[in-house]
Amino acid sequence: MSCGATTSTSMRIPCGYRFCPTNKELLKYLQRKKIDNLPLPCDLIKEVELYKCDPSELLAQFGSRGEEKCYFFTSTYRKYRNGIQPSRSTKNGYWKASTGETEIKERNNVIGTMRSLVFYYGEHPREKKTNWIMHEYRLSEHQSVNHAQFPTDPMKVYKHYTISSLYNNSL
Repeated sequence: MSCGATTSTSMRIPCGYRFCPTNKELLKYLQRKKIDNLPLPCDLIKEVELYKCDPSELLAQFGSRGEEKCYFFTSTYRKYRNGIQPSRSTKNGYWKASTGETEIKERNNVIGTMRSLVFYYGEHPREKKTNWIMHEYRLSEHQSVNHAQFPTDPMKVYKHYTISSLYNNSL
């Protein structure tokens, strides 16, 4: 199954280097790519429809050897048409927040937030908790998104364009 990845030229990092960005660096990638609409130096963060796929499919399609985490740009959609709560369901399960939002600061200014989520297979009340963990990074509310770069979709939550890191806690 395709997870809706956008195609782009891929640039690899040099042998011996690892992609281990800090929380602040991830928010700066999000700012640069999605707000300022500038290219990134490497194509290590794929743009996908994260909630169209289960985590194992994402890892199989985008994971690389030796890397513990995969990183993705994704947009979120509303769970309800007139609501603000994002839908985090996939075809076989759902992501559930396991922590509240943690503020990420730079020079005492909040530049964004990070939240941890756990993947559950199945539907409530027969769901099964897995070892899949996602960290979702979001820019703070005062960062404005250029709405013209997104298709008109009343279900899309524009302010919730995120960058997510995904990994299996048991690996």
